[in-house]
Amino acid sequence: MKVKIYKYIIRLFTVSLVSIMVLNIISLEVVKAAPFFDVRQTITQPNGDVIECYTSGDEFFSYLHDSDGNIIVQNTQGQYVYAKLENNIMVPSDNVVLPSGIAICDKIKITDVPESYIKMMREASPFYKQPEAELALSNDEYKLHPFLNETLNNIVIFISFSDFDFDKAYPASFYENLFNGDGNSLKNWFATASYGKTGVNSWIYPQIDGNTCIASYKDYKPRSAYEGTPYVDNNGSLQYRFINDDGSVTNWNGMAFPLFERAVNSIKSQVPLDLDLDVDNDGCIDYITFVMPGSIVYGNWILHPNQFCMAGNKTLKINGKKVYNYNVQVEEQLHDTKYVRAGVLAHEGFHIFGAYDLYSGASNIHEWDLMYSQMGQMPSTYTKYRCGQWIENIPEIKESKSYFLKESILDPNNCYMIRSPLSSDEAFILEFRKKEGIFDNYIPGTGLVIYRVNLKNNHILIDDDDPVTCFYPYRDTSVNLRLGDGTYAGIEISNISLVGDTISFSVNISNQKNALYFKDIRVAQAISKEINKDIKNITEEDLTKISELYINPVDQFDLPIDLDGIDKLVSLQKITLERCKLNDISNLKGLKNLSELRLVDNNIENIESLRDLKSLKILTLRGNLINDYSPVSGYYNNLVEKDFSLLNNDLYISIPNINTNKTIETIFINCTDFVPKKMYVTAERYTEDGKFIKRIRIDNVDLSNKNTQINIPEFINCQDGSYVVISCYERWDYKQLLARNVIKPVTFDMENTY
Repeated sequence: MKVKIYKYIIRLFTVSLVSIMVLNIISLEVVKAAPFFDVRQTITQPNGDVIECYTSGDEFFSYLHDSDGNIIVQNTQGQYVYAKLENNIMVPSDNVVLPSGIAICDKIKITDVPESYIKMMREASPFYKQPEAELALSNDEYKLHPFLNETLNNIVIFISFSDFDFDKAYPASFYENLFNGDGNSLKNWFATASYGKTGVNSWIYPQIDGNTCIASYKDYKPRSAYEGTPYVDNNGSLQYRFINDDGSVTNWNGMAFPLFERAVNSIKSQVPLDLDLDVDNDGCIDYITFVMPGSIVYGNWILHPNQFCMAGNKTLKINGKKVYNYNVQVEEQLHDTKYVRAGVLAHEGFHIFGAYDLYSGASNIHEWDLMYSQMGQMPSTYTKYRCGQWIENIPEIKESKSYFLKESILDPNNCYMIRSPLSSDEAFILEFRKKEGIFDNYIPGTGLVIYRVNLKNNHILIDDDDPVTCFYPYRDTSVNLRLGDGTYAGIEISNISLVGDTISFSVNISNQKNALYFKDIRVAQAISKEINKDIKNITEEDLTKISELYINPVDQFDLPIDLDGIDKLVSLQKITLERCKLNDISNLKGLKNLSELRLVDNNIENIESLRDLKSLKILTLRGNLINDYSPVSGYYNNLVEKDFSLLNNDLYISIPNINTNKTIETIFINCTDFVPKKMYVTAERYTEDGKFIKRIRIDNVDLSNKNTQINIPEFINCQDGSYVVISCYERWDYKQLLARNVIKPVTFDMENTY
């Protein structure tokens, strides 16, 4: 089945692309792995005939097929037969697959199978979880990524089998460099992708005592016990069955989890007690990797690289931390020289940060993002933004003019986002990629990459009218961007030119306004709802009669509300703009009739535009980036409702007692009425000479009773001369400091530094 899609890749040559999905959270119940195609597979008919065929698919659905792509399934007698379609459902035919591979019969390929049936088969997988549902749960609450500005410790456990060990041609130093080296390594990939904002150190176990060969936990079972026996389930999907020691049949995780448990128990005593395995303080080990010897068995999640979790595990621990999320890696792929060897490590490791496989779902970014493939390339800037928060904000293009970009790998600010004036949900990301270096040498080419993102369900699309013949070299080139439904987005990109290490281009954004004046269709939609009138039918007179307006909050990764045109609402008395990601409120300056203005939880720094709004009786501003409230001092005392003071003395930290062990157990947060409803607290431990040891973050501390108690975890206490810094912030991103204290329990010193 060929689906018509659009793609904009400005580059030296083309590559075929379909669509993809990216998510910003970890789905711990879902196996995550890279797709595979045309992998050789041997199956045996009940009569003993050996059939050479192939496997293709991913973690949600994989299938057998012959060399021509014709799908093979099993009938109720266990025979491998060619599939056919009945009422748009894939069922076994009467045509048995022969060793010769020659059969005169009707056959079907995956492109013949209706999309609805493929979707059904994928959703029938025990590993499937609806990505949009996960995103809906994650977007409502603004939250800082727990691994941002932290260093994770990856526990790497090598496992061999009773009859199968690791290739001795690859010494222990090979794996040390692969995980921790300065070049082609997992550590360097994360350092480069995150612009130095996230570190990964890997610790290899069992420890090596002067041996040049890699050490491993040797299991008592042979490798064949973990290779399993392939079969095709009722949905036509390839599965594996395994045999326990008592002869009973089990599935892959029934076989894998006991193996991993034995491996963990064999090395856990070697892991230092002071090694931080739980940066986010959720009680689980952040990052653990099991490495298997030999080749990949595709679709077998014991011997196929993937990320999964030990759901329900309560007892398997290392230094008191539970084994939960884990990666599986296989020796064969780590030795492969076709791509950056660290690529598969980074692909599976990035899942732990919440990155989703980008080859599944309704869209596809192809080799421009590591989460599509595992060649070792960098993620797209949008994936960095959503999944690692390594890019704090993507700058928005609002004006029609010329722009330029440097490589996105060099700096987090080397990208742009353009909103469509015709859509509330869709925008376009622009970044410059160069086919060079350790990691991005494996992208399709050098050039300006443009892709559409749906900000609500997080689809990413790279579109093209003809992915086979279309290419855009660096010359005067014009591209009209399109929305997901194929209609014009109101944006044209032209004059694309590569000059040295930068790429320049021109942007022309349609001047079309919504409801006469509004660039942001979301503002027009709010007006439409308020007066119960279709946007297209709103008149000047309608706008002059509006006295109240409520604009819905936006999600964490949505675009800021643009207030351009709001000054046309000359009769406006009340407006709520909470959590709209506002930074520019200059358009409010002329609304002199306003009596109520709610601006909580935005990104506002300057409130000079509010100086002359002297009719205000209600003004709420907390959760912004405001350091100077003086512009509203002239009418501050006339406000009957406000949530801020003109001075920064609304909150202080106290310690009710320090126990006989000279440790901190509890702190109290005392505050006035002029504080946010919630606060965000960090407790950081430092050595006596100022070296950072450990940080915990406490989100959403309730300040409703004005005297809040916070219990300090044991691992942040100090008895060795170290000290603790307690910081209280106004915002979810741990900005806008309210109070900070340095506490030295050994000497009972407490210094208020803010």
